[in-house]
Amino acid sequence: MDHSKAPEASSPTAPTAVTESPTSLQLEAEKPNSSSRNDVAERFDWASDPSNPVNFSMTRKWAICIMKSWLTLCVSFASSVYSAAIFVTAETFYVSDVVMILGVSLYVLGYAFGIAVDILNPATRRLSTILFLGNVLSSGLSLRNRILVGDGRHIVTGPSLVLAYFVIPETYQPVLQKRNVRKRLNSKEAADKELANPQHQRLTFRDFMSKYMKTPMHMLVVEPILAILTVYLSLVYGILYLTLEAFPISFQVERRWSAGVASLPFLGLLAGFVIACLLLVYSPPIMQLLRIQKRGPEDQLIPMMLGAILLPVGLFWFSGTSSPHLNAAPQIISTVPIGIGILLIFAPGLGYIIETYLLLANAALSANSFLRSLFGFAFPLFAPAMYRNLGTPWATRLLGFLTVALMPFPFLFRLRHEGAREQPGDAPRRKP
Repeated sequence: MDHSKAPEASSPTAPTAVTESPTSLQLEAEKPNSSSRNDVAERFDWASDPSNPVNFSMTRKWAICIMKSWLTLCVSFASSVYSAAIFVTAETFYVSDVVMILGVSLYVLGYAFGIAVDILNPATRRLSTILFLGNVLSSGLSLRNRILVGDGRHIVTGPSLVLAYFVIPETYQPVLQKRNVRKRLNSKEAADKELANPQHQRLTFRDFMSKYMKTPMHMLVVEPILAILTVYLSLVYGILYLTLEAFPISFQVERRWSAGVASLPFLGLLAGFVIACLLLVYSPPIMQLLRIQKRGPEDQLIPMMLGAILLPVGLFWFSGTSSPHLNAAPQIISTVPIGIGILLIFAPGLGYIIETYLLLANAALSANSFLRSLFGFAFPLFAPAMYRNLGTPWATRLLGFLTVALMPFPFLFRLRHEGAREQPGDAPRRKP
């Protein structure tokens, strides 16, 4: 949805947009909403119409956000809990672990082809992003229980889908505008005639590829900020799903713990996620207390800078205490900074992308989601071979070195925010 049309974008809490000459990507981003400038849209004043999702009450917006966040948790729970039965199922069906891991990898690959609609203003978007990323917490719920792996998914997701049918409405603007016109004209034929323009024609495969694939991939090439953050977030996302395979190898195979006990270290990740959520929620007052100057989108980078330090610290800590001859307590504790680091990088990183590329936020997120899902698809596949050939210490250190290589970028973006966002590129940006 085009955020430049949202009434809330003019609130005092949101930085104002800098007037720029139209670019090819900007014009393309505005095409889906150009129907608001035709006679019908002007006559019915779509921008202030109650059926416009941007004009929903804050209560309804949060109900939709919470419901979608819960559904996201259910979806990710289904993928993470599946990993709990990989080794057992592989033995039952006499197949390799890699074949069974495909169930997780292909599931995550499907995330690459989703789209999102934003109905919240900048003041509440950060909190909603944290809530929406509750799906990350589900990886800590990967208990080794066959009931959870099978019937548990149906028990959780079945009632949720029924409830979502009544809570989540249609939010796609062209569809809602067409319904609005039909209702006001009391005639389907008259409405179809009024709206008979290319903007309301059925979306073709060519249009889909141009809008949802070409523009995001083009941005990924020409926008250095988006490219670097996408690689960083993709690596972190891959590490998250890699832990679903690495933890069982380290605790169940190497330490020879039972399946149920070997799942307990995931609670360390869960504790880290909870701590990170609290830090993100209270980051504005903490910044005010520390007298940190506000710089618009770059404020998102402050918790990300902390996460960029904690994640490699946790990974090197995990690798150094992974020997089965050592007490397991230090290794389990190391999963807490890993969890904090993952979420403190992931949530602010997405928020920074949204607030940097306002008009093309959906395209930027699509590019990020596509590459991120490819990492989530690939990492679990090579995890067993990597951890068995290199051993847990060096396999985890390798991941730590990769996160160290990317660690400076949040600091550089924060220190050089003006210059970084003025580099050549087509995408329109909002400056503080």
